[in-house]
Amino acid sequence: MNKREVGFKYENVAKEYLILQGLTFVESNFYTRFGEIDLIFFEKNSETLVFVEVKYRKNDFFGSAIEMVTQEKQNRILASSQVYLLKKNWDRNVRYDVVGVSKDSGNIEWLKNAFWGGYMRNDEKCCKCGMDIFEIKKVAIPTKKAVGAKIAIDTFYLKICKNCGYTEMYSTKIIQKVEDPV
Repeated sequence: MNKREVGFKYENVAKEYLILQGLTFVESNFYTRFGEIDLIFFEKNSETLVFVEVKYRKNDFFGSAIEMVTQEKQNRILASSQVYLLKKNWDRNVRYDVVGVSKDSGNIEWLKNAFWGGYMRNDEKCCKCGMDIFEIKKVAIPTKKAVGAKIAIDTFYLKICKNCGYTEMYSTKIIQKVEDPV
């Protein structure tokens, strides 16, 4: 199987996973001269159009799949999404997620609100003091799932203002074991 076929295979895994999480599938592989958007979904409860980048890694020796979404890739996704939004005349909520699939661990990692405006979301001003000096902390909480007694890890990020200490949840990552698609 070539790289492109492997990519499509794991995009389909991510697509099925996100459908199971309650998102409504809209389109896949939207191409523009700026790049490609792997998956597009609609989240009904927040009326949000969700652009999803899917990354696959055989192993995590050089970082997780999610960490491989570079600033350049984010910019291409943002530019391509603007084309999509103009074509569809969409003027409501938009979100950019990343789904990482790891073959070795069999995990799917879903990072909601992975980036915004071309930057990982740590450049916002504090709503309490107006400063923009944040620290990001990753917090992982193991949780035992009832089905098959599998252990899942709910990971989230805290954004902490270094000036006043105001803290808010930054993003959510949902990790779940999956079977390798054959």
